[in-house]
Amino acid sequence: MLLGQKAISEYTRCTLIDMSNKVLEHIAMKYNSVREGVKSVMGGRVLEYEAKTIRNEGIEEGIKGTVSILRKLGVPEQTILAKIQEQYNLTPEESRKYL
Repeated sequence: MLLGQKAISEYTRCTLIDMSNKVLEHIAMKYNSVREGVKSVMGGRVLEYEAKTIRNEGIEEGIKGTVSILRKLGVPEQTILAKIQEQYNLTPEESRKYL
């Protein structure tokens, strides 16, 4: 999600995964099954954590607020779609769910 929103670059994503794997290898050095199990669960995904959840909820509320204000101002739906796509770096499919 962060990569898709351009919040982090592909380089940063790969660096985080590599660093996580190195830490995991040292922590679970003697426990191969644990190490492999954790790697398979993580699968390169960024872990969900409270701050990230709060941030995402805040962004979603901001988008909903923007749509509400633009509607009250009489802005056409197509223009609203274009504006929230631009402002929040959304795909057309992602932006439609807010209308």
